[in-house]
Amino acid sequence: MATRRRRLEIGQSMAWWAVVLALVGVPLMSLAIDISRLLYVRTHLQTAADAGCEAAAQGADFPLWQTGGPQRIQAAQAVANAQAAFWGTVVDRGLVQYQPALTSLVPQGTVMRCAAEASVARLIPFTPPMSVRVEAVARMRFNRQ
Repeated sequence: MATRRRRLEIGQSMAWWAVVLALVGVPLMSLAIDISRLLYVRTHLQTAADAGCEAAAQGADFPLWQTGGPQRIQAAQAVANAQAAFWGTVVDRGLVQYQPALTSLVPQGTVMRCAAEASVARLIPFTPPMSVRVEAVARMRFNRQ
């Protein structure tokens, strides 16, 4: 009788552990995976924003500068440079499942300010939406000889 009772107790504890793991363990592991993916996306998005901003800062208005005018960033060239560098850097977006966007490019004389955002796909359907926003600043680097 005592051995039968002990077997039933062992079976009950295994059932409790199964319930605890299903309700607590699995969601926590999935959340840990989502958070690590979010940090990965943030790092890669920052790198892409830095690359885009540096490329935009090199979009100098050379005709104005060669005629003795002030150094400034040409907006159209800066946007083209930034988009090319940004999208060339986020080539893993399909693999990691995030949607990046270069949201703002603001030239201020010889300084370029950039911002980028990304939304990250979730593994757990009931978790809140995950998004990342990063900013970068770059300065035009050339001098008159």
